[in-house]
Amino acid sequence: METNQDYLIDSQNEVTHILRTFLEQRTSITLHLVGDTVSSALTTVLDINPSNAELIVDYYPDENFNHQAQLAEKLVCVATRNGIRVEFESFSISKTWFDRCAAYRLDFPKVISRMQRREYFRISPLMKQQPKCIVLDNNREEIRFTILDISCGGVSIKHDRPNEKKLEVDIIYSDCNIELASPIGLIKTPIRIRNISEMPSQNNQIYTRYGCEFVDLPSKTRMMIQRYIIKLEQDSRSKDWM
Repeated sequence: METNQDYLIDSQNEVTHILRTFLEQRTSITLHLVGDTVSSALTTVLDINPSNAELIVDYYPDENFNHQAQLAEKLVCVATRNGIRVEFESFSISKTWFDRCAAYRLDFPKVISRMQRREYFRISPLMKQQPKCIVLDNNREEIRFTILDISCGGVSIKHDRPNEKKLEVDIIYSDCNIELASPIGLIKTPIRIRNISEMPSQNNQIYTRYGCEFVDLPSKTRMMIQRYIIKLEQDSRSKDWM
């Protein structure tokens, strides 16, 4: 998995413990299919079997999703619980049966990315100054995005226009400007697109969400982002922006 090494867990015992917690607490997991098309589904863990290198999750009875799953390059699984974001990948998804019910069999993850609350903050849509991200695509076209959440490892961004898909998974975009509030201001950094998903809005329009990883982020810039997150947490508690 290509992510910041500070957040990687590759101990099988620790990976198993995290997944067992998901199983016991019925934690919701979002499955993001990565390939020519973008599709997502919610599921939960039904069984873990590290000795057979398999993870069993609940079935999503949608014909289109299951067709795309067979064509997908890989699957990105994301869960958030108590402010901790967990992400892992699977390069295989197949239909199976568990307790006489349909289920999915995934590869048991060898590595999990775990991002702590202090490193990850979801942006409130009620902020007076919504942070923005501007990316130059491969055609040197400037595309504007709204930042949904931010961490020292990357950002999640939403395309400002509905029904648009401009960026591609696993591609590095060297010209990316992150516009944060004062006193941080403008941050320039390459980003790699990790996953893509669809976000329906209240007016039934579909927006594209991109999970992005910062590439070769300098330690000074990382500290600036950390200070920004701390300020957001303080402002959130005081509700000064509402």
